[in-house]
Amino acid sequence: VQNEPNASQMWDSCLFSAEEEHDFILESLSPALRTAQLEVPPIITIWDHNRERLFERVGEVYREDISQMVGAASFHWYSGDHFEQVSLTASRYPELLLIFSEGCIEYSAFSSDAQIAHAKHYAHQIIGDLDHGAHIWLDWNMVLDTNGGPNHVGNYCDSPILCNLEDGTYQKRLSYYYIRHFSRSISPGAVRIAHSLYTNELEATAWKNPDNSYVVVIHNPTDETKQVHLRIDGQITSFSIEGESIMSLRW
Repeated sequence: VQNEPNASQMWDSCLFSAEEEHDFILESLSPALRTAQLEVPPIITIWDHNRERLFERVGEVYREDISQMVGAASFHWYSGDHFEQVSLTASRYPELLLIFSEGCIEYSAFSSDAQIAHAKHYAHQIIGDLDHGAHIWLDWNMVLDTNGGPNHVGNYCDSPILCNLEDGTYQKRLSYYYIRHFSRSISPGAVRIAHSLYTNELEATAWKNPDNSYVVVIHNPTDETKQVHLRIDGQITSFSIEGESIMSLRW
């Protein structure tokens, strides 16, 4: 409906109260989409702002009179983890798709050369969202130029792929390879399965794919090698994961 409706800022957005967002969907947006008779019916997603107010906002906007019009709620990472907001919303509104729709590594907040820190941030955020009920995870900037743009307000960012527009080359950053552990292992339509960890120094998410294969993605954000004893259906396999690394296992 509207990018970041709770912020008055330089970015491309405008303020929408929960009441205004609800009324705009009911009276304007949904009727316009019906009139357009699009070949693929669009999904209306509400909120599209930071996780910290996701549950509250969905409760205010997503009322019975628009429940057939709205199919998703989306959120960003800029105000901290707040992963509990995702699980609360997933539990209360299981019919809604929950979409991480925006996050970026801003050079104003992160060092432009800290590739390990950037990649670790991606892994932490993706695992946190997936483990708390998110269905879709979208990177905001998959490809940027070598300056971290273009950006009309000078807020340059890192991204998984940086392109040199002068010589036509590109560089895959470490975050690209971290994201790949999720996107190439967890298939569309996969179902999250339960897991538990012996330490909070490791992060993991576990899935069953439509082809009945299983996937575990494990992230070790510490600087120490950690031992892992993976047990499933009474069988155990042991291995180590190096510090500041990520691995995916599929069987």
